[in-house]
This record gives sequence, C-alpha cells and structure tokens, in this order.
Amino acid sequence: MPGPTASYGRVRVEVTRGARTDVLVTARFVSYRGVDRGTADLLTGADPVLPLGCGAVPAPAPLAALAQLVPDPQQGKLEHMDAGDLTVLVDGIAIASSASRRPALAPYVGGLEYDDQAAAIPISRGDVMIMGGGSPRTGGFETALTIAPGAEPQATWTDDGLQLTWTPATGVADTIITIAPDRGAAAVVCRTDDTGALRVDAATLTRIAGVAPGTEVPITVDRVRRISPPVSGLADLTLEVVARDVLTASAR
Repeated sequence: MPGPTASYGRVRVEVTRGARTDVLVTARFVSYRGVDRGTADLLTGADPVLPLGCGAVPAPAPLAALAQLVPDPQQGKLEHMDAGDLTVLVDGIAIASSASRRPALAPYVGGLEYDDQAAAIPISRGDVMIMGGGSPRTGGFETALTIAPGAEPQATWTDDGLQLTWTPATGVADTIITIAPDRGAAAVVCRTDDTGALRVDAATLTRIAGVAPGTEVPITVDRVRRISPPVSGLADLTLEVVARDVLTASAR
C-alpha cells in the first residue's frame, strides 16, 4: 500500500535594488508520498538548503540520478498542487499568479504549477502582503511582511581575502552572499547571520573561475525575512521576502 501523503508550500518574493527595483515572485505547492521532504524538494526543482559558512554552490543532480531517489514509481508520487489564485502586493501594487497544468516530467511528477511573475515596482515603504485564495485542497492565507532596508554593503578585496560589511537589520532569518560573475559551479556562496560583517579567506576565493586581478566581481547580498503561518491542507507553508543588494569589488 502507498504511504501517507504530506504537503507543503513556499512563496518567495525577491526584491532587487538598483537603478530600478525589480520584484520576482515564485511559488510552489507540493504533495508527496513515498519519499522524504528533501527528496521531494530535489525532484520538484527547489533550491538546496545551504549550510552555514562559505563554499561552492551545490551542483544540481542530473534527472536520471534524481529518478533513482524514487524506489518504486507505484509507491512514490509527487504532485504540484493548486492552492488558488496567488496575489502579492508590494507597496500596494499587485502581482498575480495562478496555477496551470504542465506536461508531467516523469510518471511520478505532475500537477499544476505557478509561473514566475516579475515586475519593476518603485519601493517606498517596503510593505509586502502575500495572499492565497485557497482551493478545495488548501485553505486561504493572508500574511504581511516588510522588505529589509538597504544593506549598504561595502567590500574590500585584499591579498588575504575579501572583507564585507553591511548594515544589519532586525527580523532577518538568513543572509546569503554570492561572490562570482555568475551563480554557477564556480561561485562562492556564504550563508551567515545578519551580523553586518563577513570575511572570506583568499583560499576560498580562488575557486572563482575566470577572474583576473583587477576584474570587477559582482557580489550579491540577499537578506531573507521568513514566516510560516498555519494553513489547512498544508503541513508547512513558508513565505519569504528577500531583499537583494548588489555591489562590485575589484579582484586581487
């Protein structure tokens, strides 16, 4: 007999500051059985959980390797769920999304998925409201969060490594710093508390490929505010607002 079914959801609002403020909304609601939560995340394309500290970006596993994580397609099943219409208000401006059916990626992965939604929005207060309309399988929800204020990051690259400083904020669950021209296999990614300072040693920085002395290297500082409200039909719902600041530092 198939095992019990569990379910979870995640809505992420990513706000990138720059010459203009870009907002990206992503959402997924997943039910699964026959596998654990970590495997369900991998099979549905979720980002891996980063450990504290600095290191390489975890490489995505090939689909063939992921398929081996489902021991029996008759027992294991993953389904992207419809949780109703999703609306995100950023300083009163709405970004909306709804679920639509996609071709199944495999016999054990199917269902309804939400398209990523992007918009350029002028930010003043930084208020975010995330609302889910609910569906026959999940309840509705409505939760307010705020975007973390500008980090004002500074970076100094020396022979000994890279020293980063920024302005910390209250209510930040994680700070993720990416150092590289692209967030690929050669990037250095650090997960740290929002203390306002981080040093990355020179040995770790050597893994950034194709960076010659004097090259301007982009550095991304993501600060995450997160809440998990109870919602019927979901064992876990995570709502995140990510404030992203970008700067460059000249490599040594």
